Amino acid sequence: MKFARSIMERLEEAKNQLTSTANVFTNRSFLKRAMCVGHVIGRSDGNLDDSEKQGLVNLVKGHPTLKSYSEEDIRKAFTEVDGLYAVTTPMGNRSALELIAETTDKSEAKALMEFGAVISTLDGTVDDSEIATLGKIAAALNEDLDSYRDLLEV
Repeated sequence: MKFARSIMERLEEAKNQLTSTANVFTNRSFLKRAMCVGHVIGRSDGNLDDSEKQGLVNLVKGHPTLKSYSEEDIRKAFTEVDGLYAVTTPMGNRSALELIAETTDKSEAKALMEFGAVISTLDGTVDDSEIATLGKIAAALNEDLDSYRDLLEV
């Protein structure tokens, strides 16, 4: 009887872990933080133009950890994060990094770093400003940028 309860307890723990992981990639705060990552990296060269904005939205729609969101959810999160930049880019970046830093789940932090690396390589090169920006994101997430350098090779 004790053995059966032990198995049931382990199955329940596994179920809870799977549920938790699934929620990480479907909750609204994760989407908003991913948009923050996109904005901060996209603006690392000084500006996020309309084609880059559309590219970010399209990337989210097709990215494996983000494709479960509806286009309406994506656009809403994008607009919210874009609003952070209404005054100046540095102020927007500060607000976006503060939102990113609220991440407490390690799998979410890893997914956000991987997403940031993908965004950094979209134009076929990764420049010093993008690496510096990824370093700020890594610091906000308590991640080690060196663990993601292999993803920055284009």
